[in-house]
Amino acid sequence: MATQNQDPQNVYNYEVNFTTTNLSNGDEFIEPHTVSDPNGSFSVPLNFTKPTGNAYGSIIVIPMSSNSSNGAYYLKLHLPQPGESKMYVTFAQKNNSMADGYYDYIQGIPEDFRTQLRLWILDGLNQLPVNGISKSKTLVFTVKGIDTNVSSASVQFTVSFGATFGGKGDNILSDGKTK
Repeated sequence: MATQNQDPQNVYNYEVNFTTTNLSNGDEFIEPHTVSDPNGSFSVPLNFTKPTGNAYGSIIVIPMSSNSSNGAYYLKLHLPQPGESKMYVTFAQKNNSMADGYYDYIQGIPEDFRTQLRLWILDGLNQLPVNGISKSKTLVFTVKGIDTNVSSASVQFTVSFGATFGGKGDNILSDGKTK
């Protein structure tokens, strides 16, 4: 029997919160949201998949390389569950003993995952940047409130992954803030 995955809020994660603003008075209110599949302009396709078996809602996994065997590294996007206004990004390793097929790192990510993530950020560049150069890769999503479920009320948001090459102190995930 497969091991159930932990709730994404209990593992090493990056949390994205959504709110809606009432345009007539400027007040924010909480409503459930839907989020589109990730996209962006990339040299190497994202090749994401939507595995099943996760008790914590809909997920999308993005491979960090062409390796898809047991032990391969993935980004895991936990889309908002019904009635919720948050999305989680977790860092996972393919593991067939887990219910959804991916183990989420609980307290951080290992150095070899960071190395693979840095290569993924380069998006197919044939040559590593010179020391001290920062690069990033940005995923673009569209979010729409369920109560205000009209296309004109949808907005785009981004989640960016960045690394400084040849330097210390990688900034792995950002939304304009240092993580």
